[in-house]
Amino acid sequence: MTIRWRTDVATDSQVHVGTSVDNLATVVDSASQTTEHELSVTGLDPATTYYYAIGSSSETLLSGSDYRFRTSPAVGSRVPTRLWVIGDSGTANRNARAVYDAYRHVTGAAQTDLWLMLGDNAYLSGTDDEYQSAVFDLYPELLRQTPLWPTLGNHDGYSADSASESGPYYDIFTLPRQAEAGGLTSGTEAYYSFDYANMHFIVLDSYETSRTSDDAMMQWLEADLQNTTADWIIAFWHHPPYSKGSHDSDTDSRMTDMRAIALPILESYGVDLVLTGHSHAYERSKLIGGHYQTSDTFSSAYEIDAGSGRADDTSSYRKRLDSAFSGAVYVVVGSSGQVSPSGNLNHPAMYLSLRELGSMILEVDGLTLNASFIDDNGAQRDYFTLDKQDVPNNDNGILTRSAGCGLIASSGHSYRQITSSGKARQYYLSVPANYDPDKAYNLVIGMHGLNNDGIRMRDYLRLEDTAPAADTLFVYPDALQRQWPEFGNNTYTGWLLKHEDNEDFMLFDDILAELENNYCINSTRVYVTGQGSGGDVTSSLACARGNRIAAATGVAINGDFFFTGVNGYEETYPTLTYMDCQRSVPMITYRGANDVYQAGKSSDWWYGVNQCNSPAGNASKESIPSNGRYEDSGCIAPNIYVRYSNISPYMAGDDHQIPQNFESETMSFFLSHALPAADSDGDGVADDQDAFPNDPDESLDTDGDGLGNNSDTDDDDDGMPDIWEITNGLDPLNADDATQDKDGDGATNLEEYQLGGDPNDAADGNGPAVKIFPALLELL
Repeated sequence: MTIRWRTDVATDSQVHVGTSVDNLATVVDSASQTTEHELSVTGLDPATTYYYAIGSSSETLLSGSDYRFRTSPAVGSRVPTRLWVIGDSGTANRNARAVYDAYRHVTGAAQTDLWLMLGDNAYLSGTDDEYQSAVFDLYPELLRQTPLWPTLGNHDGYSADSASESGPYYDIFTLPRQAEAGGLTSGTEAYYSFDYANMHFIVLDSYETSRTSDDAMMQWLEADLQNTTADWIIAFWHHPPYSKGSHDSDTDSRMTDMRAIALPILESYGVDLVLTGHSHAYERSKLIGGHYQTSDTFSSAYEIDAGSGRADDTSSYRKRLDSAFSGAVYVVVGSSGQVSPSGNLNHPAMYLSLRELGSMILEVDGLTLNASFIDDNGAQRDYFTLDKQDVPNNDNGILTRSAGCGLIASSGHSYRQITSSGKARQYYLSVPANYDPDKAYNLVIGMHGLNNDGIRMRDYLRLEDTAPAADTLFVYPDALQRQWPEFGNNTYTGWLLKHEDNEDFMLFDDILAELENNYCINSTRVYVTGQGSGGDVTSSLACARGNRIAAATGVAINGDFFFTGVNGYEETYPTLTYMDCQRSVPMITYRGANDVYQAGKSSDWWYGVNQCNSPAGNASKESIPSNGRYEDSGCIAPNIYVRYSNISPYMAGDDHQIPQNFESETMSFFLSHALPAADSDGDGVADDQDAFPNDPDESLDTDGDGLGNNSDTDDDDDGMPDIWEITNGLDPLNADDATQDKDGDGATNLEEYQLGGDPNDAADGNGPAVKIFPALLELL
């Protein structure tokens, strides 16, 4: 813990520290004569309250029960934590005082663990005198007890220089340039990070430091994010990425830079909350992600959850741990010292915008974050909750329900950004309307051809026009520079199926992992299709990632390049053996009648992969007439070749056209195939639906008592098995219901069980004429 104070005359420095006011046994001192005193106390226990006194070797200047602090808990620990957040508070007037007094009234004597200051901490120019009035004179009680973490605002920057780390802002604050409080070394106080409990905080300089992606701050940002494993990632800086307050994020260059450059990096590592100031209002977004353009392009496609985030209203915002691009809440808290009448406060990303003085309280407890905005009278004007779900990945085979099941996610269409193999990539995602997070969906990935892109591939393939689309998520990845790196302009960089570092295979892996973590996917029903060079990618993926792909179809696959080695590229594309593939995959290969690509060679190759044994052998498919269809026989997995002249009207003039009826045939083919679900005990029930995945004799535990239905006990000893009671609406923990007569037919519930009757059916014939007396049951 670092303690700083100022004196009017130069003296040496001394701090006494202890766990009680009367026992300040630890002494830290410095003999240097100064008026600016700064001492760091080390070796303290975590999560412990310490008292301190400051002064010199000759006298104690300040001490008492108000002079105390609480040390940080162990990094990673899930303990209740309270934070106070203020922005643009530096007015040193009655507004700022009212906001502070309201916070103290609401929280009372409760500990404030962290204090975040979002810039413009001292108006008008961040001078030393202005800091004295706006900070030290205004918040003396809190300054004694709570660590203050600031960021630089434009007004603070008028008298400070980030490059040289000079000026009042840098003179007043001691900030962790060498990762002294956790995080990754930034080498500057202009931007830094720190850890507290299970939270990781990132503080950026949006005013003076270069915001370009190639310069130091953004490079450090990504490296820092790669370095953290915290449950929560909270970032703050001054200029908001989204605002229609006194500053407009569509036109302010610092605001647009932070949105376009910082946000994709932060969201790719799962940032949860971003706090800013600058606009003198309160603006709070929905749970959103993936929007980096101007406000007129914002739509529901970028809303992960468009609700209020209030647990007592539409429900809290829910996210999965360690999940990229799963949404964040963006909050402008720029009204802690003043409000401005300018601006329409109508940014479409916002759930609520208020022209009110106030501050934000954050309370984090384990995997729940509660946020509330209180005005200058202490009234709660907004609140929301973020809940994290600690769902471990299941590596025991393929699941019929992915880890994202149960998480709220948005429907609609949107481009998503993703970092894969160290490169910024993107894909177009289509989620059915009325998406149900508790229902497992199919996943189809469509790969575009040369000089094309994902969104146009969506129109060409037309798969979303079919009935099964209501139960399917569709993904259309974009290749780099509109061409797969291994194709295009005869510039081949090598596509060797045995190479696990192939960046487009890794892109498939990363997209699949991201979607399975954030959406409810039936992972046994993942399919891939493509056209042209996208068909080549499809065929190669089906081979190299066959254990994750249930079936594949491809249009105009260039069998020459991939399966024979031609045109001088024999070394780059050696003839592959069937053993290069993970498994046999159901495959349909399409070729237009006049297509220069001989897609039949690809189908011939899959004849071997799928271990077919047609009576005619592996004869070339090129002799099949137009609009002909041939299916090899004796295959482990189907291998079908279709040659067509009934081309699609959607790609007129293209050499590798998609046939008519492609969409219905492909979707029907896909849905007739699924990967075998993980079934560790071989009882025919998938592991993720098996209450006893390692016991072949048990799969159900209807009453949840930890015993399988086949060996279940009678918990209440009433003579009726638990499973029978639950099935018939009785209580397996209530012995009295044995003598009751649920359907009123004269036979008790126990008698119904002994006679194989139905306790809910008075007409089942188990009336008084066949009544069994309880005394007889003891003899049977």
